[in-house]
Parts: sequence; C-alpha cells; structure tokens
Amino acid sequence: MTNEHSATPVSYRVPGWAQRLHYAAFVGIYSAYGYQVCPYLDNLSLAQIAVPAMLTMLAHALLSGWLHQRIGADGKGQAVQRIFLSDWALFVGLGIGLAAFNLLVHGFPPGSGGKVLFGYLALGLYISLDMALRRDLHVATTMRATGRDYPITDQFMPYQTKLILFSAMNVGVMAVVGLLVTMKDLIWVRQTELTDSQVQALVLFDALVVIGVLAAYILLVIRQYSRKVALALDEENSALDAVRKGDLSSRVAVVSNDEFGQLANLTNGMIGRLSDTLDEVARSRSAIIQALVALAAKRDNETGLHLKRTQMYVRLLAEHLQLSGPHRQALSDEQIETIIRAAPLHDIGKVGVPDAVLRKPGRLTEDEFEIMKTHAQIGADALREANTTLGGSSFIEAAIEIAEAHHERWDGAGYPHGLKGEAIPLSARIMAVADVYDAIRTKRVYKPSRDHGDARSIIVDGSGAHFDPVIVEAFLDVEHEFERIADAWSDDAQDTSRSEARDAA
Repeated sequence: MTNEHSATPVSYRVPGWAQRLHYAAFVGIYSAYGYQVCPYLDNLSLAQIAVPAMLTMLAHALLSGWLHQRIGADGKGQAVQRIFLSDWALFVGLGIGLAAFNLLVHGFPPGSGGKVLFGYLALGLYISLDMALRRDLHVATTMRATGRDYPITDQFMPYQTKLILFSAMNVGVMAVVGLLVTMKDLIWVRQTELTDSQVQALVLFDALVVIGVLAAYILLVIRQYSRKVALALDEENSALDAVRKGDLSSRVAVVSNDEFGQLANLTNGMIGRLSDTLDEVARSRSAIIQALVALAAKRDNETGLHLKRTQMYVRLLAEHLQLSGPHRQALSDEQIETIIRAAPLHDIGKVGVPDAVLRKPGRLTEDEFEIMKTHAQIGADALREANTTLGGSSFIEAAIEIAEAHHERWDGAGYPHGLKGEAIPLSARIMAVADVYDAIRTKRVYKPSRDHGDARSIIVDGSGAHFDPVIVEAFLDVEHEFERIADAWSDDAQDTSRSEARDAA
C-alpha cells in the first residue's frame, strides 16, 4: 500500500439519489415543522412555504458541488471533515437568508425567523453528518479496493469526543424542538374550540411526528457510522486472522484518520516487524543448517553434491506422489517443502562417528559397519534435543524422521529400530530410495560408479523388501529425470566444469 494520497485523486462524491432524497425530505419537513411551530407560516400557501425552501436547496446543491471539488482537489487527509463543515455552513447561511427573506417579504417577527434558522441548523446538521459519513465510507471503500492508505495525522477528533458531542447535539435538538412545539400547542389550545380529547390527540400526534423525524435522522447517522466502524474492524480482523494462519504478507487497509486508522498503522507495523523477525530467524536457521550439512560433508568421504542430488531426487518423488496414489493426501505443498529442506540433514549423525570408521578408504568390517549404523540414531537424538530447545518445529521433526529412519526397510530388516511397512515415516521412505539410488550411481574409493540401469534394477528388485512399492512405482515414472540429474550433477561432471572454468580464466 502507499500513503501517496494525491497520486490518484479520490472522489468525494456520494450517490446523487441520496443527496436529492435529503433535499426533498428537507423541504417537506421544513414546511411541516414551520407550520407546527410558527403560526405565521400557517397564513402562507404551500407554494409560499415550499418554493423558497426548494430554491435554497438548489443553491445548496450548486454551491456544495463547487466547494467539494475545491476541497477534495488538494488531497489532504481532512477533506471529508472540511466538506462536512462547508455543507453545514451553507445550511446556516441559507437559513439566515431564508429567515431574512421571511422578515422582509412577509413581515415575520425575529422570533419566527429564529425558529426557521433553528430548523435549518438542526436538519442541516443531520443531513451534513449523514452525507459526510457516506462520503467517508465511499473514500474508505475505494482506498481498500485500490490498496491505498488514508493519510494519517494527529489532527482527528477522538471517538469518545464524537460520541459525547453527538449525544449532546441530539439532546439539545430534541429539547429545543420539543419546547417550540409545546409553546405553539399552548397558544393553539387557547384559540381552539376542540374538545379536550381532540386536543390531546393532536398534541400527541405533534409529539410523535417530531420524535419520529428526529429518531429517523439519529438512526440514519448511527447506521452510517456503524458501517464505517464495521469496515475498519473487518479489515483489522481479516489481517489478524491471516497472521494467525501464518500469512505475514497481510496488511490492514488504513481507511480513516481516527483511532481505527491509528490502530491499523500500529497493526501493520507489528506485522512488518514480526515478518522481519521471522525472516531473520529463517535465515539464521538456514545458515545453521548449511553449516551442519557442510560439517557432515567435510567429515564424510561423500561430497556436498550427494546432498544436492538426493534433495532433487526427494523433490521429484514427493511431487509425483502428491499427484496420485495413496500418499497424495499426506503430501501438501507445505509438507513437501519441509521434507525437501530437511533432506540434507539425513546423514548429520555421521559427525558422531569416529574418523577411523567414517573416513576409512575401503570397505568396513562387520564391527565397523555396526559403528557406522549408529549415525542414524546419533543424528536423530541431536535433532530431537534441538527440537526440545526450540519448543517444537515441523522442520526439525521432519529432519528427525528422515535422519532416524532412512535406513529402515519395508520388510523390517533395517536399522536402527527395525520398523516395518507404513510404521516407517513417509519422508524417510522417500529418502531411502533417493539415498540408495545416489549411492549406486556414485563412485567411491572402495567401489566404482554404476549406470542408471543397474540402479534401476536394484531399486525394482527391492520393491516390497527394502522400499515402499508405491514409491518405487513413482521412481519408475520419473526415472529419466533421476538419470538426468545424476549425469548433470555427478562429481566428475562438476570437476570437469570447474577445470574448464579455470582454464578459461
């Protein structure tokens, strides 16, 4: 997201139907309100009451449109608030103008002019609030959709202050309107010849109309503000839920210059710092793993290319098993990546094998081979201790499974625990095929390398005995890729490539 609020101008317009509906309601309510609280308006025709009000609304529409363009064009964060103030200021000015018109043309006394002005102040305030909240919601929704941030400043009215002012405004408006209607009713009662019950009914009707109109506007403003709050909370909850699920790329759209906007900024900062911390942890973990792998490779007769090749073989098998067969449900994308990253640690336990055995330039005796076999348990125990210290890691758990069980056999004749069949972790069964294939294809001081055909025959013959038959089938489906990797990444091929590079230099 970007805070360049002026990069693309934001429209501060609201639906035309909403504005027109407000103007129509204003004319109707003003006419009825004036008749109820002002005996002088009772002497005018409907046209004499409504036409001036309609003209003032037309003037409001024209002037407000011009002001909105000028205020919205500067791209400042307080545009919505200033548009609201300009709308209400127009209502105040037009109210003063209409009161002056009634005073000069119809001879109304100042008291009646004051009632007209109050009507303009009250209705104009509610209408301006509703339109401002609609406009604010429109801007927030637009910014949310376009991935932009509302510009945040320290100049905003706190939510608590807004609530207090809105409540006080409602109390004040209802008190004054109620007082005006009551005074009018008292005058009217003295002049009427209706029965007490009829008078009571009409007075009650007046009160209900006034209360209904005010309640409708109050609820309208509350609804608009609640929509804005709901949008901000939805953004916050969505982002935090994504973080809870592990998605640290999520951000909260900053959709207002208020407490919710500040909260969004703080949340985004927290997510950013958390992401940076986890990235640093991941880099540190990767560096430590590479150091351990390099340590094991340097102590062994095998090269780091063995680790690279077996990792690529593991990827081929796991991704193919994911496509079909009984193991596809156990291999999600995340699980496959975890197994691939853990694969180079399969022989990490060899750091605990004595040099006399590990680096012996020939075949091992039976006793020496028993010592060599301990590397599986040594590696698993070391990784298990690290996992306890870390408090649990899916990556380390996968590395433990692979290190401990990649020499187990499908028929139960393997080591270190003689596990059989599906009791052997799937990751270790995959690693077993990859490890044996690379061992057959690689030259050692005590044996020559063998071709792909020989490796293929040995693995096929071991299906159901040494290897999981399903994984052997997957190997046969991708065996040409195995052969290509073995040839391209063989020790001899890489030595030749490095020699040619030195000659060219």
